[in-house]
Parts: sequence; structure tokens; C-alpha cells
Amino acid sequence: MWNRDDLKQFQVLGANLQNIMGGFGSFTLIASKFLLEGGIGTPDDTMMAQFEPARWYPLDRFLRIFDRIHAEFGNFTLRQVGLHVIKAAQLPPHINDINAMFGSMDVAYHLNHALNEQSMFDLATMKMSEGIGHYKPLITPGTNKITVVADTPYPCPFDEGVVAGAAQKFKPAATIVHDRAACRARNAPSCTYHVSWK
Repeated sequence: MWNRDDLKQFQVLGANLQNIMGGFGSFTLIASKFLLEGGIGTPDDTMMAQFEPARWYPLDRFLRIFDRIHAEFGNFTLRQVGLHVIKAAQLPPHINDINAMFGSMDVAYHLNHALNEQSMFDLATMKMSEGIGHYKPLITPGTNKITVVADTPYPCPFDEGVVAGAAQKFKPAATIVHDRAACRARNAPSCTYHVSWK
């Protein structure tokens, strides 16, 4: 289980936060209010939270806002936000199929987070910093199945949405099954998501 106080040295990229805002759909105004009250973003003329794309924002504060959204709106909203994040993401040209998508997911996750305001994945050295967990894909070549083990500090419904969005970006009919036997919501160290498609 993650202790939020241990995450104070980590940050999340502003461009990623803007994508997350878009995932709240009709709840965007409420999400904006929660973010601003939590000290994340700055209000525009309409009092909507705005984020500087290249700026790093405190991860621990952001996760506390996720807790509040979860308490007031539940799992479905968090899953929808995760689903939107991947659908809105700009992908490099080499990510052109589902296997490449999942093969690059952990790198993308670390690129969008920082340790003491330094990106957690260095593209020049290909070195990844630790401290915020991983999305670990288990890809079996020649099959239409991928298993993803996630041990991030994000709520499991959000991660389920991220996994679903990644799969459905290339396979719109892909299905995702969250293995509830071992789940972070039940104090397990990670969650497992089974992805399959025809």
C-alpha cells in the first residue's frame, strides 16, 4: 500500500493533467474545482483549472484529489478518466499496434512523472528511475492476450481505464478483466488486468 507522504518528491507533467481533466466529461467543472481547491493548476477566466504543459505538479496532492473524486463519484468516473488519458495521448509513430502500445506503456508512464522535477525516464541514456511502480505487460507472441500487472499509486479503477484505453486504441472491441482475487483495493501489492481481443 502506498503512503502518500512517501510520494512528496514526485511530480506529474502538466500536459498529462490536462488530458486527465478532459476525461471527466460532464464532471469537468467539479473536477476543476477539486483540483484548484487542492492547489493544483491555476484558474482561467471561467474558473477552469489550467496547467502549463511542461511544468511538474505535486503527485501527492494530485492523488489526494483522486481520493476525493473516488469518494464522491466512485469507480466508474475514475475508470472513464483513465480511458480518456490514453485516447487523448499523442503517440510516437513506432507505436502502431497493440503490442507496441503495451511494450511502451511503462516508459510513457515514467516520462510523464518526475523525481525532484527530473523526468523519471531519460531518453538519452534510456535509464528509468524507480519509486512510482510500473505497468508490467506480459505479452505472449502469437496470441491475442496480454496481461498487465500494475503497482502504481493510482487507484485501480483509473489504472483499469488506462489499460482499457491502451488496448482499445488499436483493438476497439478488446475486453479487459480485472483479476479481483489480488487487488490493491484489498491491500494486495498490485492489480492484474487481462486483455483479450479477436
